[in-house]
Amino acid sequence: MNKILCHLSFLILFLLTATNASAAEPQGEITLKGEILPWSLTAAAFGISFALDRTGPWPSHPLIGGETDKRYHQDMVPGYWLYAGAGLMTGFISLVPNREGFLNRTSYVNVKGYVQAMAFTVLSTGITKNLFGRKRPSCDNFPSGEKEKDGRKSFVSGHTSNAFCTATYGSLFIWYHVGENRGPWRKGGKILAAAGLHSLAGW
Repeated sequence: MNKILCHLSFLILFLLTATNASAAEPQGEITLKGEILPWSLTAAAFGISFALDRTGPWPSHPLIGGETDKRYHQDMVPGYWLYAGAGLMTGFISLVPNREGFLNRTSYVNVKGYVQAMAFTVLSTGITKNLFGRKRPSCDNFPSGEKEKDGRKSFVSGHTSNAFCTATYGSLFIWYHVGENRGPWRKGGKILAAAGLHSLAGW
């Protein structure tokens, strides 16, 4: 089963990359038929990620070592904060007027691009976690039911990868599609927005 999931994951990664459906500048006509494949691949990526999250790591021994005897605690940043951040970014891209106006093609293409970026991030993170099987710093003190599954999924951090995906896509959307880039004040404001988003992600 794990081998099948692994092969499916890499197939989805390849197809998501090959379709290149989320260009920064929308081009061509948007049709229902043309949207089915990219949205289906995106849904499949999220589905495979969900399945990977519920399986244990693939190797029987961690490929990367490290400390494992730290005190156990729940996530410092709850997972629902990340979901809330993703929802806020989706709403921001959807509703904030861009250079072409309000609720238009640019809004749709970039919402799709952000969702695809998140799908790719979550999928690649899940594959990496299962591939390396690195123990968390508190793995020795994990609850017994979680030790062999979640206790060995320390690398890479899902919280970090998701937060920086949101910060990066949001920064690029603001730079290319919100307001003009002429003048030091406008550019400075956009740079400050990017710094703020990445500071939140770093926190």
